[in-house]
Amino acid sequence: QVTKTSGNPQAEMYQLGMHVTGNDSYSVTLDAKASSNGSLKVQLSNQEGTLIYGTKTLAVTTALTNLRSE
Repeated sequence: QVTKTSGNPQAEMYQLGMHVTGNDSYSVTLDAKASSNGSLKVQLSNQEGTLIYGTKTLAVTTALTNLRSE
């Protein structure tokens, strides 16, 4: 769970320990809601964050919603 209540509107959450390979497809599924409608960037990268495999921006609303990015 990530809760951001004040200050900079950006919050970060990491899922470490996943082994990814170059020619496979991956999906990310999560539940999200926000205090006001906005967007959430999902990014798959190497552990150092220096190699970005893919980035998607998902719409987030005030209702708890199951989001999926492929």
